[in-house]
Amino acid sequence: GRPDGTQASLPRPQFSADFALSDRIASATNILRAMSLSDGFAPLVLLVGHGASVVNNPHASALHCGACGGYKGDVNARLLAGLLNDAEVRKGLAQNGISIPTVTVFVGALHDTTTDEVTLFDSDSGEIASGTKLDKARNWLAAAGTLARTERALRLPRAEAGTVARRSADWAETRPEWALAGCNAFIAAPRHR
Repeated sequence: GRPDGTQASLPRPQFSADFALSDRIASATNILRAMSLSDGFAPLVLLVGHGASVVNNPHASALHCGACGGYKGDVNARLLAGLLNDAEVRKGLAQNGISIPTVTVFVGALHDTTTDEVTLFDSDSGEIASGTKLDKARNWLAAAGTLARTERALRLPRAEAGTVARRSADWAETRPEWALAGCNAFIAAPRHR
């Protein structure tokens, strides 16, 4: 991604031609129900994977998404967004009791945990993802990234607020970020909590 949160020109991931519509609908239904996301859809829903931008780092796969097998999670987020934006899949979801409003757009994204920048892959969705809601989201994400880098600089050795993002390109830096190491709480409760 680019520092302004826009995407580099990467090929859009696509499903195999033999991934039948019935299987796509079943997958979308199961995924949304597993996330307890079956109603109350916002006009813009960001599906954000995570990964790390590092160079010459033997720990690179450990900084990426564990659920994605040590790879960045952007491809999964982008594929799911494409699946949920598909008109035929939405018709099938409605038959399964999950009605997504026509104004709702899913956008895949990648949170770079070394730079705290979020890249939105809005061009995957074509023109349906353009507009002020997307611009607002980019501004909010940029502000959150600045805040996160400032807070994280206090915990990282040899870091200052303005240098956190550059650590990922430092060949001598084996720990450019501590990812989720600063998390000290986990809440498991019903969704309404």
